[in-house]
Amino acid sequence: MISTQSIPTPVDGYRVEEIDGELLLYHPQSTATVYMNSTAALVWQLCDGKREVSEIVDILSESFPDSGSDLGDDVLKALDSFHDQGALKV
Repeated sequence: MISTQSIPTPVDGYRVEEIDGELLLYHPQSTATVYMNSTAALVWQLCDGKREVSEIVDILSESFPDSGSDLGDDVLKALDSFHDQGALKV
């Protein structure tokens, strides 16, 4: 399970694609596909292998001050999903 001190790092080879208005992560060699909403796509873009999850939450909180107190939980859920689907390592 990913914690706020974890440093999420994308697995090499995944890239963001938009197909028919839907965002997804796609790995061409393994043909793995991870569907994302726009919020999850922002979380993915902030995963650089250097930032802790708490820093990602802080950046999103500053950018979207009306997002509410559930933002941290939403970020963790998105990261857990990426990790469970093999697109992210910690």
